[in-house]
Amino acid sequence: MKRAILLFLVLVCLLVASAYLGPDLAHATYKHPKKLNNAAANMVRVLKKEYRCCKAEIEAAKDLTYQESSWRNTCRTGSYVGLWQNDIRWHPMHHKRLWQNPAVNTRRAMKYIRKRYGTIRKALAHSRAHNWY
Repeated sequence: MKRAILLFLVLVCLLVASAYLGPDLAHATYKHPKKLNNAAANMVRVLKKEYRCCKAEIEAAKDLTYQESSWRNTCRTGSYVGLWQNDIRWHPMHHKRLWQNPAVNTRRAMKYIRKRYGTIRKALAHSRAHNWY
């Protein structure tokens, strides 16, 4: 009897939590810290100067890259590298570790994002829905 009551209470708590947090508990959303490190600041510089990104696009880029690499330009997960976790096989001169340069990594990511999604915000929305972009 006690076990049934405890199970019931756990289920009620989960139901309340899912109603409060939203229907999709499986995919976490990453909100970046306010203070940028050097790699993230370089990324923002490239997005502003070369791509003329608006404030919303830059915020989406900050969220997406923080989710992917925690703003570590040397981050490597299998064949995915850099701030944006680009596929290393797409990087020219990957043997020289050019992918660690935030500007190079951002340019390569923007080429991919614009071709596949059109905007950074759409890439972020896809990432949050499917846990990859």
